[in-house]
Amino acid sequence: MVAIAIVLFTLGQFGSPTLAGVVTLALTLPGLLVSPIAGALLDRHGRMRLVQLDYVVALVALSLIAILSLAGVLEPWLLILIATVSSLTAILSQTGLRSLFPVIVPEHLGSGSMRSTRTATSSRRSSDRRSRPGWSRSSAVRPRCW
Repeated sequence: MVAIAIVLFTLGQFGSPTLAGVVTLALTLPGLLVSPIAGALLDRHGRMRLVQLDYVVALVALSLIAILSLAGVLEPWLLILIATVSSLTAILSQTGLRSLFPVIVPEHLGSGSMRSTRTATSSRRSSDRRSRPGWSRSSAVRPRCW
């Protein structure tokens, strides 16, 4: 949602679709380049600490954009720079929050994605057994229903 807001803000403030594309690139590309090491950073330094760091960086970046825009001193190069810096940490919260779901959800509840994965895997395994010679349909293990 922030990316859409930034694109609309850029179009409204500067009236340039090209600049809106460059800002979108600045919001995306640095995060993609950092993403291979994001998992290692999250494991080494703690998920919550780095997610909080990203939220602080995002707060500062969006506040800076708003303040500079209201003051009338926001230049296109500065907007691109702020978007680039914000993108470097955004991948930490995107990846970090997804990796926290299995930790947050209690074991006995599981999660919806884990259920569908387990059911699909069980179904696949039981259908593989049925197709092998020597396995009867009645001896195949049925997938668990959730």
